[in-house]
Amino acid sequence: MGDPRDAEIARLQRKLASLTAEQDKSDAEAIKERDDARAALREATDQIAALESDLGGAMARVAELEAKRQTTNEALDDAVQELRRRDTQTAEEASHG
Repeated sequence: MGDPRDAEIARLQRKLASLTAEQDKSDAEAIKERDDARAALREATDQIAALESDLGGAMARVAELEAKRQTTNEALDDAVQELRRRDTQTAEEASHG
């Protein structure tokens, strides 16, 4: 029969091969998880950029509407003042005439 150490060496070599295979599988899974995380991060970054663009457009629209509201308020104020002036003038004419 052979040296008993040969059997132990063979057993240890099989154990090493098994552990190496497990480590390779773990490494491959970790790499896949990392790649998936990177892809998710890229997608999230793209979504954030799109949302920021939408927000910029919305803010510009709000500013536009606020400017229109200001113009409308000024025009309404002018119209109210003109109506009051006319009412006052009509009332004065009626009281003098």
